[in-house]
Amino acid sequence: MVCRPSGRVLVPSPTRGRDVRTTTEDKRDRLPLLVSGAAWRSLVGAARTPSFTLRTCRPRAGLVDPVVLLVAGAAVVLGAAVQGSVGIGLGLLAAPVFALADPTLVPGTILLMTSVMPMLTAWRERRDVDWRGLGFALLGRVPGTAVGVYIVATQPPSTSAIVVAVVVLGAVALSVTAWEARPTPRALLAAGLVSGVGGTATSVGGPPVALLYQRSGGPTLRATMGMYFLIGNVSSVLALAVAGQVAGRDVTRATFLLPFLLAGFLLSGPLRRHVDGSRLRVAVLVVSATSAVLLLVRTLVGG
Repeated sequence: MVCRPSGRVLVPSPTRGRDVRTTTEDKRDRLPLLVSGAAWRSLVGAARTPSFTLRTCRPRAGLVDPVVLLVAGAAVVLGAAVQGSVGIGLGLLAAPVFALADPTLVPGTILLMTSVMPMLTAWRERRDVDWRGLGFALLGRVPGTAVGVYIVATQPPSTSAIVVAVVVLGAVALSVTAWEARPTPRALLAAGLVSGVGGTATSVGGPPVALLYQRSGGPTLRATMGMYFLIGNVSSVLALAVAGQVAGRDVTRATFLLPFLLAGFLLSGPLRRHVDGSRLRVAVLVVSATSAVLLLVRTLVGG
């Protein structure tokens, strides 16, 4: 059986002409005077013609529709280019597009993608990682991940999406006005907690931590966030896998999207020098605010 573009296909019914003919012949023997020769030949001819049934042809599990693949791939290229130059952006920009194009891509597939990207960014600027601050952020992420897994398994996605979006928008508003965000131990613990919930449940977990590093140098921000995403996202993927929320189809789809990720990372190389310096803080604030707005829109549109 071959799937047609319409998504439907004609397949023979399980009833075979030979069985129908035999049954009809038995009836003819019992009713010899009621069926004429011409009528009998018409009846037998119809019995020999196989009947067909219209069935819906479903794609194989794990495969990506070509249109969805291109839309998701474009979002991955853009998100990877932004994250490679600013430090955050892949999950922020790609997750809403994934959810609108195919809701089954969230959170498993996008989390797998956001686990690969940090390997590249962290390795490229590995000498500038703030290991002390990273430890506090990851310590706070542990309970946040547990809460995120619970929300994914038992609660509607809007429960955490709205909370994370409001927190991020509030932090951006404070940063624009009077609050000077600094990566202190207490602030990193709190940011890690919120990031763990948002990253696991909505795939948007970078802004709470990135906002604390908005006044740091570009290499420090990118390298630290890269290591944070790598360790944090891998832990989220493992936790969701144990809870049955990540399946083999997510790995298949992430593999299809990997070339788009590599293309975005390569584009981010020359973009870094245009972002570093005074523009870095503005870029972090814009990307963070945009991600929060997109998360709210995705939640409201999805109901």
